[in-house]
Amino acid sequence: ALMKPGSRFALVTNYYHVFRALLLARKLKIKCIGYGARTKFYFSLNAFIREFVGYVVMSRKAHLVVIGIVSVIYLCGMIVGLML
Repeated sequence: ALMKPGSRFALVTNYYHVFRALLLARKLKIKCIGYGARTKFYFSLNAFIREFVGYVVMSRKAHLVVIGIVSVIYLCGMIVGLML
């Protein structure tokens, strides 16, 4: 094995990557702490948008379930509204 059981790591990346990187580490059962490095301000907005999209893609099953539940509730409300 590359890692000894119970090992801890420091994860160093750009500050906008830290959240998703820690989520991936948790998914792989790797104990670590994250440190974010500075990034130029003009690049930050684009980077955060890409990270948000990456997070949504990473957790798409949960998002699809929530969208499905909300859609069913909305459709039930529409049907009840039409019946009144």
